[in-house]
Amino acid sequence: MRPVEWAYIAGFFDGEGCVTWSRGDRVRLIITQKDPDVLVKIQQLLGYGRVVGRKPAYNGVVYWELRIGARAEVEHFARHVVRHSVVKKAKLRKVMREKQPL
Repeated sequence: MRPVEWAYIAGFFDGEGCVTWSRGDRVRLIITQKDPDVLVKIQQLLGYGRVVGRKPAYNGVVYWELRIGARAEVEHFARHVVRHSVVKKAKLRKVMREKQPL
């Protein structure tokens, strides 16, 4: 991917994404949107991740998520996005330092 595409994804992740840790320190990266089209485009650019719909919120709106959870994919994403990130740079650096369990 070109650096400008990574920069776009980093900006999108900074604004709409989150880093979550679950049992056993497994890391998952999630980007949430009302419109799945941009998430599908990002997924296609990356070549990994899953776009899934969530149950309607209290207001009846269905939200969509691009979920990245496989260890190699999380590390690949973090390694390429961290240099462009502003808001989530510290969390992405933490992801790169930690090794996830199998």
